Amino acid sequence: MSRLADTRDNAAHQARSIIGIDDLGATSLFRLADAILDPRRSARCLELSRLVRLTRRSDATSAVAELIVGTRDLGIDWWSRVHQEMTGPGKWVDGGTPDELLAAAPGSASEAEMRLNRLGDWASDDAADAKWGRPIDFVDLNDSGADDRLHLPDGIAEGDRVVASFDPGSRVWAAIVGRDKPDEAAQDREGYRRNGLGSVLAEHEFINVAEVGWAYAIATNTGPIYLPGETAGGHGDPFMDLVQSETAERLSSWALKHDNEIAEQCRWLTRGDVWSAYFRLGLPYSRTGEWWPFERAAMAVVDGEVAEIETRMMELT
Repeated sequence: MSRLADTRDNAAHQARSIIGIDDLGATSLFRLADAILDPRRSARCLELSRLVRLTRRSDATSAVAELIVGTRDLGIDWWSRVHQEMTGPGKWVDGGTPDELLAAAPGSASEAEMRLNRLGDWASDDAADAKWGRPIDFVDLNDSGADDRLHLPDGIAEGDRVVASFDPGSRVWAAIVGRDKPDEAAQDREGYRRNGLGSVLAEHEFINVAEVGWAYAIATNTGPIYLPGETAGGHGDPFMDLVQSETAERLSSWALKHDNEIAEQCRWLTRGDVWSAYFRLGLPYSRTGEWWPFERAAMAVVDGEVAEIETRMMELT
């Protein structure tokens, strides 16, 4: 648990440093969004955040943090510029403007979350492109191999350095090297060696827009997140809904059986109680796989997904 606390403290320090505010609460975040994005865009981001499932609010607010930093770095006109997405090596397509994506009506809580996340990804990628240039390809860094991972474009030479993307706002550099062996490759890897040249991956780096999203999420996803206009235990508190007594009993009994010391200190009356207990019990980072049924059940309860609750309760044995 202490390592997790240290991680969250470090994340909070990083988020404060990048955003430039001391209070990481959602009210302060949206107040800054009013100033940086403008009140209209900030209000729309808040509207979408309210539509997102309660257990996913940290994703929504961390995306807003990305948009604040991205807008500050790229300029307010970023919102009206057409964003281009890389669909393959050297292939770019128009994805519309950020304003258009923000304004589109979501059809579900998941879609509202997706829109905010996508906007954050756009800001991260555009900021990275502005700083380091466009990537030539996408590479999966889960594969530890460094040689010939990139599709080589025309016009490169031995000794050149190129940049590739591996996540939004995340870039890895590669050196172009000579290859003694013939340009032999499987059909699906054609172009990874060309004209006696190949590539070797080197260092990687993250743009501050992407870093603030991760840092803000880790630092603030520690319990119920209250958006502007919501007061814990008061008017507009979406976490105050009562949990059915049988459901609360199932959750608390399972938790007591697996960690009596912490579980007996938790309350289980409301959605907020369950969400607070979720984190006090070390989820989602500090437990083994045997806690997955409890984790899924608790999240269904907090989100009020009636059909899902019934299914997940049956998994608690």
